[in-house]
Amino acid sequence: MLSTYREVLRLPGALAFSSSGLLARLPMAMVGLGILFFTSGVTGSYGLGGLMSAAFSLSAAAGMIISSRLVDRLGQHKVLGWLIAAESLGLGLFVISMELSWPMGISAVIVVGAGACSPAIGPAVRARWTFVIARVDSASSPKLRTAFALESIFEELIFTIGPLITAWLAISLALPAPILLAIVIGVAGTLVLIRQRSTEPTPAPLHQSKVPHVAAFRHSGVLLTIMSAIATGAIFGSYEVSIVAFAT
Repeated sequence: MLSTYREVLRLPGALAFSSSGLLARLPMAMVGLGILFFTSGVTGSYGLGGLMSAAFSLSAAAGMIISSRLVDRLGQHKVLGWLIAAESLGLGLFVISMELSWPMGISAVIVVGAGACSPAIGPAVRARWTFVIARVDSASSPKLRTAFALESIFEELIFTIGPLITAWLAISLALPAPILLAIVIGVAGTLVLIRQRSTEPTPAPLHQSKVPHVAAFRHSGVLLTIMSAIATGAIFGSYEVSIVAFAT
């Protein structure tokens, strides 16, 4: 098994974009929990902390649908850099707004805006795997399944390490520390990723087609998958808030 993972990582540029993508995705497992710790610590309300965290996560999920299409049309290097800059600016402004006791409605708008600008790093990395493997083999190569399995392992690792770092920083250093560290890590990882132009997929500009196009959301299988993911996310999200409230 390990030999198959080593084989795909030896592909030209694979180790570089996979490792930088791993770094760029780490904030994904830190920011939501960091917002929860920070908001509840400043306001004393776990309900408000959960609300702010959920607002960020939901806006991120919605924003990634639009931004991912822009990435496909314009290219990763033209979109991801602007997104991470906007998200980082929004998160920094959110921290300032809470520290200065701005109206909670303003802080909520800021955190929603920051979430909407979250770059979809996972899909970008998987698109690079598809591009690189198709270039040396074929788009249906077994290597692609191996690469996607490797990325799934990396994401499990991210969601194991990220919350541990977040909790330790918030408790041992300062409440906003996890958010600030996530900003630094996200910017560094994303900038390193988008500088690797040789493995970036070719953009697919929008073109007119005479073939009728059916939206993905109209497929029953896609809708069922989305609803299942939402239900699973709601369960894990409620665990996050309740466990933090119970432990602290």
